[in-house]
Amino acid sequence: MKRKILAPLSAFALLITVYTACTRIDTTDIGNNLIPVVDNINTFDTILEVTTDNFLFNDTSRVYDTENHALGVIASDPVFGKISAGIYFNFTPLAYGGYPFINKDSIKVPFDSVVLSLDFRAVYGDSLSTQTFQISEIANDPRFQDTARGYLISNEPLNLGSTITNFTQDFDRLSDIKYYKTPADTGITATAGMLRVHLPVSFGDRFFNYDTTVYRNDTNFRAQFPGLAILPTGGSQNALAYFNLSNVAKTRLTFYYKAKSFNGVTDSAFSTYFTFRNYRNLNKIERNIAGTEYANAMNPGTESDERLYIASSPGSYATIKIPALPTLPNAVIHRAELIATPVNTPGLPYQEPDYLFLDAWDSVANLPKTIQNDFVFNSSTSAYNQALFGGYLRNGKYTFDVSRYVQGIVTRKEPSYTLRLYAPYKTASVYVPTGTYNTYPSSGLIQIDTVAKKNNVMIYLNENISYGRTVIAGGTHPTNKMYLRIIYSKI
Repeated sequence: MKRKILAPLSAFALLITVYTACTRIDTTDIGNNLIPVVDNINTFDTILEVTTDNFLFNDTSRVYDTENHALGVIASDPVFGKISAGIYFNFTPLAYGGYPFINKDSIKVPFDSVVLSLDFRAVYGDSLSTQTFQISEIANDPRFQDTARGYLISNEPLNLGSTITNFTQDFDRLSDIKYYKTPADTGITATAGMLRVHLPVSFGDRFFNYDTTVYRNDTNFRAQFPGLAILPTGGSQNALAYFNLSNVAKTRLTFYYKAKSFNGVTDSAFSTYFTFRNYRNLNKIERNIAGTEYANAMNPGTESDERLYIASSPGSYATIKIPALPTLPNAVIHRAELIATPVNTPGLPYQEPDYLFLDAWDSVANLPKTIQNDFVFNSSTSAYNQALFGGYLRNGKYTFDVSRYVQGIVTRKEPSYTLRLYAPYKTASVYVPTGTYNTYPSSGLIQIDTVAKKNNVMIYLNENISYGRTVIAGGTHPTNKMYLRIIYSKI
């Protein structure tokens, strides 16, 4: 699976120094390479207990214009509650400065149809869900402006104008091939993976009847047509669908019409399409967890939770403390891995997140940061080593390789942090390049974070927002407790 990588390598250039240490550990001896057999003579293993706790994020996720947008409702997840998602966006002509259709006097009225189409990408939840939606015009709302940063998913809903239409969609049909007539010589176009909704002819009439001043520039056009909102209203609400607005081949507002006569041909067929206006989009996503297991787990008072509730954005995280780790003597760490086991209720259609992420909380800098030397960016491939670091569900468990992190603690007496486990769509966790803690102390971390925030740098980890939730056994679970396993040799 390809992932967008926005690593702020240039931000680190002035901070990178040569990696040195008093005790050199051959990297072929640790981590993902060949691990010696545990014989309890030369090589040993040990299990460290962990303390775990649940927390809700003050979610600051944003969905950018080129990213997939969630739409729909999961109304009755018995464990995690309700989540709903709506989309606000705008269409514009391909160019301003002139009338976008053929000569107005040549158009045969009434015109044929106007169709809203969206590029479909994925479904989360029950693919047999059938939901109803309302398409409305956005009112002239001064809050809805172009923004390259994207709007927060927690943004207040925009003001709406009149309702254009309502429609019902079977989610399992979104991947079907759609056949529709076009003015091209081939006559019929076949396209898979697309939502197509016919809008009322009266809605399309407006665009034909606007004079050229409306199409002169974006300001004039937006004053007449601020945009559309698609909001869920009912049906069997147990899934989210994902759509991409920036794919102009599929996401369009298309007008089909005929000319009275064109080049001597009566009723010549034409189509004109408008496309999504970049930077003008809001994916409004809300969770309601009242009365759920998820909500109960967030109650303060228990510092070692038996079950950890991990929901993708807008979501939650678990803290993991390993009290005995700083007390370990110096050793060669061949392998250290945090092992976590899902304990989900069987029979529900809600999948685990594609990827769980583990980072560290630097309490001095008051910032999250990546696990140095274990979560690594490879400049030659422009990708992070997610597969080696861990976070994918394999053989019923999540494992994270923290061998080098543990080596730094036992050998160089580097800090042992509170770790965070979560399922981010993307994260602002500060990427720490390879080296030692002294190379990138807390003060250096603040400098890196300042540059990263200025450049709007994020680490992308999951393909879609709000995709996935899981329950993980915590440090006090009776049968599947989370733990840190270390394979080591004495020095």
